Amino acid sequence: MQNVTTNFSYDAEDKRIGIISISGMIDLSNVGDFSQFLDKVLEVTCNILIFNLSGLTYMNSTGFGALTSRAMNEPKFKIIFCNLESNISEVFSMFGLDNVCDILPDLESAMEVAKTLVEDGTYDRESSIEEIEELEDESERELHVEEEQNTSQVTTEATNATANSAARMPTPTDGTPSTHVQFPTIKRCLSCGKKINFRTTGHYRCPRCKSILFINNEGTLNLIENPLSPSLPAVPENEGAPDEITIIFPSDTNYLSKIRDFIMSFTKATFDDQQRDSITMAVDEACSNAIEHAHHFDRNKKIHMSVLINEEFFSITITDSGVNTFSEHLVQPDDDQIKKSGRGMGLILMRRMMDEVNIRKTETNGTSISLVKYAKA
Repeated sequence: MQNVTTNFSYDAEDKRIGIISISGMIDLSNVGDFSQFLDKVLEVTCNILIFNLSGLTYMNSTGFGALTSRAMNEPKFKIIFCNLESNISEVFSMFGLDNVCDILPDLESAMEVAKTLVEDGTYDRESSIEEIEELEDESERELHVEEEQNTSQVTTEATNATANSAARMPTPTDGTPSTHVQFPTIKRCLSCGKKINFRTTGHYRCPRCKSILFINNEGTLNLIENPLSPSLPAVPENEGAPDEITIIFPSDTNYLSKIRDFIMSFTKATFDDQQRDSITMAVDEACSNAIEHAHHFDRNKKIHMSVLINEEFFSITITDSGVNTFSEHLVQPDDDQIKKSGRGMGLILMRRMMDEVNIRKTETNGTSISLVKYAKA
């Protein structure tokens, strides 16, 4: 699960200008919370909103959709983007967003444009002090995957923990205040973010990632063991002969960052940085499609990935375990639908970033996507 940190503030000299700073990575694992944050920001009253993306190193199509659909469909604000990394700037250009959105090289330039527009009266609306204070109180946060509240108790390993043993547990790692809490209480697993209903003090096992957690009578939650440690094969040495690797991994968004790291390393000897960014994003889109559309976030399903590389090309085939889900991967919305909903960009990205994209139906009517990228001469 990737973390993305967002910080909202108003310009110290002019409350009509709001600044959102975003850092980290946005993918399928955290885009839901990111979207909720954006919706909350867009409820406040200001004139110009600057998105400072200087710390944002990766964003897949779901993140682009969440961000750009709100920027392009929000009539209340003048929205300015600045400090885009090269890989993110490339996608903005790919969809023509650089022609409809104001994109500036740095925050200083964005502030100059914003102040000029405010002084000219182009965007002149009064700010609500209550809204400003409320949002600034919640300005900095880390976003995690949200899930529906789980009200069933997980398996208890040892429910007879004494108050003395609880007192000896380490300092809280989730920011829980050191005060007695009333059980049952609901907290998130420190490994995967799943909400768990803790009925009393003791050891619990997370039903999703199988991590062992301990909660004491003060409500302090501690991670005892985390068996979920995604691992991938070592990257082979590329000496000209084709290297082929087959990987099978759970349909779990926690694995997406590991897959991206693996692809970046696997392609290092053959492709330049820009090509590697394109390949990595295309693979991430295909895996995200499988997790969301074919498997509906069921981590018990498996994704099969076969990778082949030599000095001339990179080829990967990603096959899901879906049953009768083939058509869902082929639906391509038109431009108006993409603009309105922010979805449907994944297949476009794959086709534009790879030299060949082939989609076929599996025996179970699931989907297999093959991607090919040729090395530059």
